[in-house]
Amino acid sequence: MGEWGSRSRWRPEWLLRCTARAAALGLVWLAGFVDDLPELGPPFRLLAQIGGALLLYFGGWRLPFASSAALAIVAQCLFVVVFVNAFNFLDGADGLAAGITAVIALGYAAMPGVGLSVLGYAVAWSLLGACVGFLFFNFPPAKIFMEDSGSTVLGFSAAFLGLDLMGARGGGVATGSMVFPFLIAGLPLLDALVVVRRRVTKGRSPFRGDRGHFYDFLLRAGWTARRVVVTGYLLTGVLGLLDWFTMQGGGRRSLILGGGIFAAMLVGAMRLGTVKQARYHVQL
Repeated sequence: MGEWGSRSRWRPEWLLRCTARAAALGLVWLAGFVDDLPELGPPFRLLAQIGGALLLYFGGWRLPFASSAALAIVAQCLFVVVFVNAFNFLDGADGLAAGITAVIALGYAAMPGVGLSVLGYAVAWSLLGACVGFLFFNFPPAKIFMEDSGSTVLGFSAAFLGLDLMGARGGGVATGSMVFPFLIAGLPLLDALVVVRRRVTKGRSPFRGDRGHFYDFLLRAGWTARRVVVTGYLLTGVLGLLDWFTMQGGGRRSLILGGGIFAAMLVGAMRLGTVKQARYHVQL
């Protein structure tokens, strides 16, 4: 009998888990929506993201590798905050955040074998449909924009899918399950890592926007907006295919392949120039 099998036994837990996820998603969306009106400080958004992570934790979606409850909560909050802000950083080029998230959602939804829970698959397919529908109006040149209330929800949904995958799979594929969420979202995560590192080393707030993201460098190098976003989609798709391959092997292969791919992407970022100390225009 599956996770959602016995109606009499599992319905209360099912309702609790769905309610926790809906409340967490609503909290993150509300923080982004309010931030889109008057400009609020980063602590408000950060607290909302931590609140969303805690709601998921107590709703049953947890990282599987923490040795204590306190460490698990801290790790989960960090996991969710990183994903939310990494996808928020993507929302600086038309069609980029929605398109990359659509590819990531497809990677989860079409995963070979049993990957997600029933709710996880529902979220993955719904996220894919929402992103594709939005791209009809957001693909360059964009007619509408998602702003923080949209991009943070995309990041939170990607974090949720990662947690659901790690919770739904176990045994010999546990290591591959932990690698998958980071690798398939490697492009936004790497961009966030490089950008935050550069801002901190320059003594600036990591939440203070600038024009030093990978897509900004490509646009300044003469790439068209459509070429930038399509390249982002293709790269994310390749990462998803490689991710599927790592899932078929043991823990050692997953770690080696995942680490090697991420290292190669880091080298590419360095060659692109995203880690160079330079002057950037601050987003107003």
